[in-house]
Amino acid sequence: MNTAYGRNDQMNRLNNVIIDYDAYVSEFLAETKVPGTAIAIVDDGEIIFLKCYGVQKVGENRPVDANTTFRISSVSKGFAV
Repeated sequence: MNTAYGRNDQMNRLNNVIIDYDAYVSEFLAETKVPGTAIAIVDDGEIIFLKCYGVQKVGENRPVDANTTFRISSVSKGFAV
């Protein structure tokens, strides 16, 4: 899909996936009572979606932002390069 039309079609499908994923994350956080998270989708080294959800800590009003640090322990072993 190197044509302009092919790229536009690909971006439209990706946009639909992002919309669905955004709704899923919002619902998941509400159901599990996770206070907050941040999601980034990177394509070819470029951030194409970045959204922060919720707060950094239960009981506090500091929203999650792009600079929030999360403890992820050994989760990174699955994608470390």
